[in-house]
Amino acid sequence: MVEYSATDEVSMRYRLDGGDWVVQPLTDQGGQVYRGEIPGQPGGTQIEYYIYGRDAGGLEGTDPPDAPAATYLFYVMDPYFADDMESGPGGWTHRAITHGYIDEWHMSTQRNHTPGGGTSWKFGDTGDGPYSQHADGALATEPIEVDGQVSLKFWHWIFCAIAWPDPYSFHGGLVEMSVDGGAWTQISPVGGYPRMTLWFSEDVGSPFPNYTPVFGGLGERWLEEEFRVGAMSGTVQFRFRFGSDDYADPYEGWYIDDVQLVCSGCNVAEVHDLELRPTRVALQQNQPNPFRPGERGTRIGFDLPRSTDVQLRILDVGGRVVRTLVDARLPVGRHERIWDGRTDAGHPADCGVYFYHLNTGERSVARRMLVLR
Repeated sequence: MVEYSATDEVSMRYRLDGGDWVVQPLTDQGGQVYRGEIPGQPGGTQIEYYIYGRDAGGLEGTDPPDAPAATYLFYVMDPYFADDMESGPGGWTHRAITHGYIDEWHMSTQRNHTPGGGTSWKFGDTGDGPYSQHADGALATEPIEVDGQVSLKFWHWIFCAIAWPDPYSFHGGLVEMSVDGGAWTQISPVGGYPRMTLWFSEDVGSPFPNYTPVFGGLGERWLEEEFRVGAMSGTVQFRFRFGSDDYADPYEGWYIDDVQLVCSGCNVAEVHDLELRPTRVALQQNQPNPFRPGERGTRIGFDLPRSTDVQLRILDVGGRVVRTLVDARLPVGRHERIWDGRTDAGHPADCGVYFYHLNTGERSVARRMLVLR
């Protein structure tokens, strides 16, 4: 039986913002640790990656096992905040702002922006019906510690009652910010809000004053917004506030997804040390082979898929133990031992054929090598 265990390829496959996969070879750092770098990317870039490995026998594996259907994912940013709404409410909170008005924020599967996801926050009916009239609800992030150039980014889909002519709207949504627990203040996106509130009578009960800048629209597509807050140091919260009056008929509502709080100065992806764990016991061919005692010896490598008791011994052709290289419990990973061509008594071994034998209890593997004068 021939035991193929030498590594033929170890690489990282990554893609940026859902684009094409790029193959990045990994460099062996020893001890079964490989290293690779993703080129620097702008702040806010979404990076997915997985590890691919193949041995000389053609056996392939990935980490995570279901890649590329499942991948590791991170954003290029300082470790502030990111939520794709796929893990539940988390630290988000919501409530009615104006006394007597309705809060209809809830987690919804009606619409979603995250690739492969299924959930977003929605203001409106729990199904596909319209939001209520006389509503004013705010969805707030948890308090977030920041220190740097801060930008808020998110994707949203909005279908609400708008007024004619453009750019007016009866209903709409806006974003507010609080610093160190202070008052909530409306902030503006890059390019400004597309609409302004407009009502024709004080009796309609709008929660927003006339000409308040808002998001509004007819639900044509998901849109990305960016709020460049600037240099900040302290605790901040952001909230998404939607309001309606009693005048116009309501529509489907407002969806929020894939929220990020990023540092606009971040432009380098992190470098991660990645450990590829073997999936089976394997014994590699010694290198060099043949070799001479008294030189640099020969290297013997072996793989362990889990921590276990190990014996690695050198045997002569009669099966007698010439040298014990390992008799201990070893951790998972790739290991290497050097045999200098000497016996346990310290004498140079005779020239000829020897066997090196690996025993883990669950598997026993042996290979042949040649010692020269």
